[in-house]
Amino acid sequence: MEFRNANRGIEALGYKLASLAVDAPEQARRLRAMLELHFPVLCDVDRQAVKAWGLFNRHERGGIAVPATVVMTPQGRIDLMQREGMTRRLQAEELLAFLGGRRRPQRRAVVPRWRDWWRAARKYRG
Repeated sequence: MEFRNANRGIEALGYKLASLAVDAPEQARRLRAMLELHFPVLCDVDRQAVKAWGLFNRHERGGIAVPATVVMTPQGRIDLMQREGMTRRLQAEELLAFLGGRRRPQRRAVVPRWRDWWRAARKYRG
C-alpha cells in the first residue's frame, strides 16, 4: 500500500516501480485492481526469477515468493535486495532515501491499517 502512494516520488528519482508475483496473470490482475496499484504486476509463473534471486519458498503452499524489495538498474544489476517478512517490511520513505543516495534502508515492523484490510476484503468478495 505504501509503495502505491510513493510511486510519483520513485519515478521523480528516475526509477520505475513494479511488483513481481508468482501468480497467474488473471490472479495478478485481480490483485492489482483490489489493491488499486498504479504500477505493473509482473508474473513469474514458472518462478525462474524468484529462484534465481533466492526468493523462492518451496515449503509454503506449493511454492511462493519470499517478500522482498529489489532495486535493479536498467542494465540488470541488482543495487539492493531487501528480503522481508510478513510484518517486517521496507518502508517507502526508506526506499526513497536510498534511491536519492542518502542512506541504506532499514526494515521496520508494519501493521496494515484496519481500513486497508477492510477495503481489500470487501473487494475480494466480489
